[in-house]
Amino acid sequence: MSLETYLSTLRATAAAAEAAETAFRAEAEARSRALAAARAEAYRRMNFLTTLAETVAAAPDADTAVRTACAHLCVRLGWDEVTPARTEVL
Repeated sequence: MSLETYLSTLRATAAAAEAAETAFRAEAEARSRALAAARAEAYRRMNFLTTLAETVAAAPDADTAVRTACAHLCVRLGWDEVTPARTEVL
């Protein structure tokens, strides 16, 4: 094997290792972003439902619990006005 062939093989091996590392880093970054998004969504749900449950639990009766829960939901969703579609959701 000539020196040039040997060096060419080393260059190709180094380039392949670099490409593999770059691909791995991209996959790891994508996975990290996906995990962070899943974590953020889980905490948003937990925080929303925790405050909703605490609000409902503090109500003295079922009717008050429903009204309080609906009001809480409207505030959290930023709903300032009642529309037919929003009424249907509630």
